[in-house]
Amino acid sequence: MALVGRANVGKSTLFNRMIEEDRSIVSPIAGTTRDRAYGTCRWAGRLLTLVDTGGLDVRSGGEMERNVVRQAERAMKEADLIVFVVDAETGPLADDRALSKELFASKKPVILVANKADNPRDRRFLAQTRWGTLARGNPLPVSGTNGSGIGDLLDKALLALGEKPAETWADPVKIAIVGRPNVGKSTLTNALIGDERMIVSPIAGTTREPQDTMVVYRDQPFLLIDTAGIRKRARIEPGIEKQGVRKSLAAIERADVVFLVLDLSAGVGGQDHHLAGLIAESGKAVVIVGNKWDLVTGKTAQRIFELEKEIRGHDLRELDYALIRIISAERNDKVENLFDDAVTAREHWRHRLPEKALDGFLRKMIAHEKKFGGVRHPYIYRMAQRGAEPPTFTLAIKAKRKENMVPEAYLRFVERQLREKWDFSGTPVRIVARAVDLTP
Repeated sequence: MALVGRANVGKSTLFNRMIEEDRSIVSPIAGTTRDRAYGTCRWAGRLLTLVDTGGLDVRSGGEMERNVVRQAERAMKEADLIVFVVDAETGPLADDRALSKELFASKKPVILVANKADNPRDRRFLAQTRWGTLARGNPLPVSGTNGSGIGDLLDKALLALGEKPAETWADPVKIAIVGRPNVGKSTLTNALIGDERMIVSPIAGTTREPQDTMVVYRDQPFLLIDTAGIRKRARIEPGIEKQGVRKSLAAIERADVVFLVLDLSAGVGGQDHHLAGLIAESGKAVVIVGNKWDLVTGKTAQRIFELEKEIRGHDLRELDYALIRIISAERNDKVENLFDDAVTAREHWRHRLPEKALDGFLRKMIAHEKKFGGVRHPYIYRMAQRGAEPPTFTLAIKAKRKENMVPEAYLRFVERQLREKWDFSGTPVRIVARAVDLTP
């Protein structure tokens, strides 16, 4: 179900209200929505896929505006139902009439909706307005702001769609695709989808808001979230860009796996380090995607090995556990391998070890390490896994006071031993020491 209309009729506000989530950026600035935004609405036991689109009254603009129109036209072509949104406050305008004729030609079911009918006065004005020029009868009054009329719209949509079953996906791998501006995130998303869904442009900051796209690869569903480029806070402009960065950080929290996209031709910079730190704090599984391999000189297997070593061992040491994949999104080189990487990283992120296996591991580790770094080996009487996503372990330490707890160096040593014993590549591993006073 695609929401279409001219700019500033409130499509994004309506979209957010219907999916009950603050997904699309809302702004009085015309043209804020550029790409197609996808969301899911549950109504009367059914799942409806909604698509928010950019304004269709910018056909005479530049290349960016023409891209916006192409995205909206693709959404209309793919949709089973079109919700034609007009502005209850202004009444029908010339752009509305032109779009109405185009929708008639599409031969698809169309529901005419007048948004911004927020109160009885607005609805009275709506009834007095001459809507016959749209040749679709009086519109259904709704308010994306306060939700009035949304239930009637969804009831009407279900009737128009008939009994066609809604698509559902069980336990998709949720992937947030993040990186500083212009590293090729949208190009990568398009390559993974196999469809030109995101607007790709050399202008930094083209993507303003996270987009969700469901892809099925080898019978495994993946939810891809393309995000706006994240800069250092001092460089973030107020308004729309600030909203985009906030939503990008929220996308990391929603994800199982984060794809951190790097521009290999530009090297790793301060913004990449800043973002790596945010990802490490989130505790999500990570795949570092070295993009633009086609622009690197001396493309050999040895060069790939050197790049991976530089990224893991020096450039992004805070993510030394991450999987690394060198690709060219522009040429679709090695892109499909990222699906397998995401599955592997999530499996390790969710992994739980049997209690018996952990007991054996602890006994062997203590037997081989009586001392560590000049500090007497702590008395560990129990080790347990207290959670996953990411794998988190507790060491019960014999200690009378907090200052007698285990040094950080020893906790890192235990983590290395765990990783040597079990494959936790792609996921952080957290180890917490808990003091227990065993004195009578």
